[in-house]
Amino acid sequence: MNDMQANTYAVAPETAIRLVVMLYDGAISAVQDTLTSIEREDHQGREKSVNMAIDIISQLYLSLDSDHGGEIAGNLGKIYGFMISRLNRVNLTSDPQPAREILGLLYHLYESWRELDVKIASGQPDEMLSQVINVDHVKVA
Repeated sequence: MNDMQANTYAVAPETAIRLVVMLYDGAISAVQDTLTSIEREDHQGREKSVNMAIDIISQLYLSLDSDHGGEIAGNLGKIYGFMISRLNRVNLTSDPQPAREILGLLYHLYESWRELDVKIASGQPDEMLSQVINVDHVKVA
């Protein structure tokens, strides 16, 4: 059994959405920490927070269900890939601009997922849920 198998659990759809919201919250926090580290010229802190953001966004990417998610999952995958690429640039150059761009994207996506979470919590099912995320592959650390 590899590490991914050991940490992969089937979860209820409402729990999966809540986990996605939590991942976005963590990614936003990591990018904010990146910006703070850049301002303080704390290269070690920048590297640590960028790597945390990349790890979290990678988990978001791995949670996508490309078989059922269609265009939505494909577009999210492209956005996540873009974010990871830009974060790597931040790590190499200490340029805060790509981090600010990513933060804006993360906020926008976070609000959409949070809205979906609220709908599900209030008992309003959403067809998008089963199309975007494969709840059998959400990694729980």
